[in-house]
Amino acid sequence: MLKTYIKVAWRNLLKNKAFSAINIFGLAIGMAGALLIALWLQNMLGMDRFHEKSDRLYIISNRDTYQGESHAWTNTPKIMGPTLKSDFPEIESFTRIEQDDKFLTSYGDKNLVSSATFADAGFFNMFSYPLLKGDKTNPLKDANSIVITEKYAKALFGDTDPIGKPSK
Repeated sequence: MLKTYIKVAWRNLLKNKAFSAINIFGLAIGMAGALLIALWLQNMLGMDRFHEKSDRLYIISNRDTYQGESHAWTNTPKIMGPTLKSDFPEIESFTRIEQDDKFLTSYGDKNLVSSATFADAGFFNMFSYPLLKGDKTNPLKDANSIVITEKYAKALFGDTDPIGKPSK
């Protein structure tokens, strides 16, 4: 029975080629659009929601129009974070984040190049990422402090404890 239905559907598709092509193309466009909207909503509603203070986290971004096109980016002047915190008592904390795709870390004879994210001391006060070892109250207390992932620590230091080890 199913074989008969498939045969009839195939014959109708071949008989009405233009009509079938328009319908299939429209269905594909509609499904792709719905899927893209669903993925966008999932990203917007689920981004960074696992943090304890997610209801109090905001991203500041720039917006400008250049040659008739609207552009937005998350880079802001470096002074903006400290200035906003001093001018507005409602701001509890701030962090400035900058990423580097090629960051060299050396320890002993090992040299590893990876991506790195540079952040202010307030980063771990705002975001609730788990820390396995080290100072969990203020891990980025000075400019020489660093937080690395467990995988990166194993690659660079092996089985030795990375706490307190200086790199080159």
